[in-house]
Amino acid sequence: MGGYSGNFLNDVWKYDITINQWTWISGTSIANNVGNYGTKNIPGTNNILPCNSENSCSWVDSANNVWVFGGMNPSGVLDAMWRYFPSTNMWAWESGTSNYYVPRNSGTKNIPAASNSPGGRFVQGCWNDDAANLYLYGGCSYPSNIFFYDDVWRFNINNKLWTWVGGSTNIDYLGIQNSICDTIFSNMPQYRFEVRSKAKDNCNNFWFLGGSVNYAGYNQWNDLWVYETNTDKWIWVGGSSSQNGSGSYGIKGISSPLNQPPSRGGSYNWFDATGNLFVFGGDGPGFDFYSDVWKFVPDPNCVSYLYNQHRPHRLILLKRHCFMRKKCDRFF
Repeated sequence: MGGYSGNFLNDVWKYDITINQWTWISGTSIANNVGNYGTKNIPGTNNILPCNSENSCSWVDSANNVWVFGGMNPSGVLDAMWRYFPSTNMWAWESGTSNYYVPRNSGTKNIPAASNSPGGRFVQGCWNDDAANLYLYGGCSYPSNIFFYDDVWRFNINNKLWTWVGGSTNIDYLGIQNSICDTIFSNMPQYRFEVRSKAKDNCNNFWFLGGSVNYAGYNQWNDLWVYETNTDKWIWVGGSSSQNGSGSYGIKGISSPLNQPPSRGGSYNWFDATGNLFVFGGDGPGFDFYSDVWKFVPDPNCVSYLYNQHRPHRLILLKRHCFMRKKCDRFF
C-alpha cells in the first residue's frame, strides 16, 4: 500500500496468486492525496489513508486486519496509527494525530499512557507478538535537522495505548556493544533507520541485520541483533561493531564462521518454518544495491543463554520448541 513513484501514493492493491492478477481495492489514483482521517476509532467508507512512503511498519493482527504506522509525504512525517479491515474494505484512524512532525513523548518506561507517543517517524523496524501487541524499533524524523532513534515501543491494539519499553530516550544514541552473546551487561544497538525487518522467531523475539545511520546513503552496519520481548533485552549475536564492513561471501551454499553479509540497510529479513533466518538485498554504503540472499542458523547456546539466566527451568523446553534448530551460528 502506498509508496513513492515520483509522487506519493495511498492506493491499496490485492494480488491473487491463483490467477496471477492485481486488483486495486482502496485508496485513490491521485498522487499526493492528503487522505481523510474521519472520526478516530470509527471505520468508514470515506476514510482514506494519507499518501505516504518510507513506511516499513505494518502488522497483521489475529483477525487479519492490517495496522499501519507513520511514514512520510510532501507535507512531513506522520505519527498516526491506522487499521485496515479487508473484510469491509474500510480504514479506521486508531491513534496519533493528523498533524506532521509530532515530537516523541516517551513517558515512563514500561507504563502505558494516553499521552505516550513515538512521535512522527519513518523507516523503522516492526513486529508483533502472539498477544495483542505491536512493536516498533528505531527509525528517524526531521522536523528541522534529521535525527535518529534507537528506542523500542509497544502498542496494544485493545486499549490503543503506546508504551516505551526499551532503548534510549536520547536522539542519535551511540549504543553499547560489549561482546557477542553477552547478556550480563546491557548491550544496545546504536541508533539507526532502514531497519525494515519483521523477523520474529517462535519466542516472539525480534531479529534484524544492519541498518543505516546516515540519510545520505553512507555508514551502514552488518551487525546481527535479537531483542527479547519478555525481558526487553538486546543480544548482539554477530557481525561487526564497526560500520561499512565489506563482509565475506565465502562459497555459495557452504556455511562458515567467516561468512558475513556486507554492511547494508533496508534488507528484508524473515524466518522459515524450521527457524532459519533469511536476509535478502538492501543498500550498502554509497547506495550500492544488493540482490543476494543469506541464511543464518541461530545458535541456541547463544540466544538461550538469556533464558538460562532468567528462567532456567524453561531452558530445555525453549530449545526444543522455540528454536528447533541444530547448533549453528553461521551464514550461508
